[in-house]
Formats: sequence, structure tokens, C-alpha cells
Amino acid sequence: MNRKLLYRFIVLVIALAPLGPAHLTAAAHWLPDDNLCQPAPAHKFSPQEFKQQCDCFITEQAKLTPQEAQKFFPLYHAMKDAQRKLMHEKGSLEFEAIKGEYDEKKSLKTLEQINAIDRKIMDVELDYQKKMLKVIPAAKLLKVKIAEKRFERKVLKKMANRPNFHKK
Repeated sequence: MNRKLLYRFIVLVIALAPLGPAHLTAAAHWLPDDNLCQPAPAHKFSPQEFKQQCDCFITEQAKLTPQEAQKFFPLYHAMKDAQRKLMHEKGSLEFEAIKGEYDEKKSLKTLEQINAIDRKIMDVELDYQKKMLKVIPAAKLLKVKIAEKRFERKVLKKMANRPNFHKK
């Protein structure tokens, strides 16, 4: 895989990691075909369409009612947005560390900053989890988390099976 493509992929993964693994940004044609409300169009990536596909997958897998989904997804998206901002901050630190030559002191400081961001990401998730449990039962929230992981795996598998994905 060429450097530019690898860089884009890494940025994509870093940017979407806080969305739960569930929202890895990928081109629309990389999305899994099965169990989705609408087939992915064969054109450029659209964040709105990706979000819709993911929401639909989660809704189906967790068996959310329309009323539950209406209350749940604003919280879910607010959580993912907050986590995404933190992941961008973390990604910037990691990118700078890769680019530069860090001495032991600067490396340790960067590791501490990254760990602090990871804790903030988890704190955001725990805070929003409390809010989400007020609108959907714990059993459904657990299914949402599992659906996120499944969606991520399907997207990554689809990406890996694309022609030219493994070329260097």
C-alpha cells in the first residue's frame, strides 16, 4: 500500500476510533452489504450516509423501537462527537511523535498526555452511558455496543477485501 493511502487509512481509523469502533470512516462502497437498511451507493464517501447505515445496523441488531432510537441516537452521537474530538487530539500527539525525534523526557510526557486523553475518552463514555440507560434498558445498550463492534469488523473486512488494498 502506498504511503499516501496508508496515511489516509491511519487518519481514518484514528478519527473514527472514538465513535466506537462502530464508526470507522470508510468509503461508502466499503460498507457491509448484509443486514443494512439500504445498500451502500457506489460513489464517494458520505459521512451522513455512513452514519445512517451504522445507525440502521445498530437499530436492527439491538432491536431498538422507533421511540427508543429517537431518544438514544442524539445521546449516542453527542458521545461519539466528544470522543472524536479527543481522538483527534490524541492522533495529533501520536503523529507529532512519529514525525519527530523525542528524547526520553518528551516521550514520557507524550505518553502521559495520551494516557490522560484515553481516560477522558472512557470518562465520556461512562457519563453518556448513564444518560443512555435512562432511555434504553441495559440489555439493549449492551447489544448496541456489540453491534458497534460487529459493524466495525464488517467494514474492516470489506475494506481488506477490496482490490489493491494490500498493494504496496
